[in-house]
Amino acid sequence: MRKISNLIKINKLIAVIVIIVLTILLLIAGLKFIIGYSKSDIVSDLEVTTTSIKVETTNITTTFKTTKKTTKKVIKTTKQITTMKEGTYKLTHYGYDCKGCGGNTASGYNVRNTIYYNDSTYGRLRIVAMKNLPLYSVIKIKNYDGIDIIAIVLDRGVGSGVIDLLVQNESTASKLGIRKNIEIELLRSGRWWIEKKKSNT
Repeated sequence: MRKISNLIKINKLIAVIVIIVLTILLLIAGLKFIIGYSKSDIVSDLEVTTTSIKVETTNITTTFKTTKKTTKKVIKTTKQITTMKEGTYKLTHYGYDCKGCGGNTASGYNVRNTIYYNDSTYGRLRIVAMKNLPLYSVIKIKNYDGIDIIAIVLDRGVGSGVIDLLVQNESTASKLGIRKNIEIELLRSGRWWIEKKKSNT
């Protein structure tokens, strides 16, 4: 009987030890799973953060380059518009009824019934078309048939070295013909923000 009792106690002890070992193994396996999952999440978060930083950096660089290119274009355009040398030019004539003309100048001023413009500073001026000066610029045409003419640029001409003087119509323009070596003096460059507002009132 004593031997049987001892065997039972030993079996119970072995069972307890087996349960403890199994519990420990389960705990170890669970910890390994939790630790492995956490590491995976951390690595994933770091990769996402790194990608976001790279994308933001790329966007900043692209914006800077675009702004730089735009600035260069604006500067270049300004130089083209304001370039004019005082000196001698070829002078031609045109009428409001010229081919492709609609009676309005490039500035929007209607010239069907007039060849003059009333300027707030220089008074009554003749109208010319020029390619290389801003609209509402004022020039002096020297010694045109023995007199000086003050004119305002309200239209766009045919070439950089040509001044197109507005006359009553194309018939008059063909009679007056072309004048060469006409001397020009620049009196005002631009000022469209004042004259444009005035012409619309």
